[in-house]
Amino acid sequence: MKLLRRYHPSPALVVACIALALSLGGVSYAALRLPANSVGTRQVINGSLLKGDFKAGQLPRGARGPRGFAGAAGAIGPAGPAGPAGAQGVQGVQGVQGPAGPVSLTYVASAITALPNGTQQDAFADCPAGMVVTGGGAFSSSTSTAVSIESSALGTTTGSSIDEWGVTMNNTSGSDTTFFAEAVCTNATSSSFGSASAASALHAAHK
Repeated sequence: MKLLRRYHPSPALVVACIALALSLGGVSYAALRLPANSVGTRQVINGSLLKGDFKAGQLPRGARGPRGFAGAAGAIGPAGPAGPAGAQGVQGVQGVQGPAGPVSLTYVASAITALPNGTQQDAFADCPAGMVVTGGGAFSSSTSTAVSIESSALGTTTGSSIDEWGVTMNNTSGSDTTFFAEAVCTNATSSSFGSASAASALHAAHK
């Protein structure tokens, strides 16, 4: 029976094994400690990075999503305190008192005027001195509709004050009758014809 001879490695083999071990250890060390800025786009696997791997502001903002449904209305809050009451305005200045209105009326009538059948007659009712006429008319004793007023208007005896009422009557009734003019007069603070020509025309008609 042959005995196996014990193998003793040579010094060169031992040195080669140590060198191989050192070289393999150096590669592992380099894989764990990469130098700065040594990894780029080509070395990164798509989908391998997470949001935490980026600094704030490096990732672009995504598109705005659709607006959600409106939420339910909240409960009504308590009523607020009442506001301060508004201050009362300053009373305005009292206006100037206007002129006194008519305090008295005077009714006057003309003399009774004959109105024969088939004629037209005039009559004038004049106000007392210092008074003005405010209205007037006429009255006839006849009840026939053929006795009618041709005209009835204010007038003036002086051309400067409206102080009379004049009436023109027609009689086609077939019978003679009579009539008289009436005027309503008062004291006035002021009065005006509106034009001098109107006063002149009324004064001429009276004559």
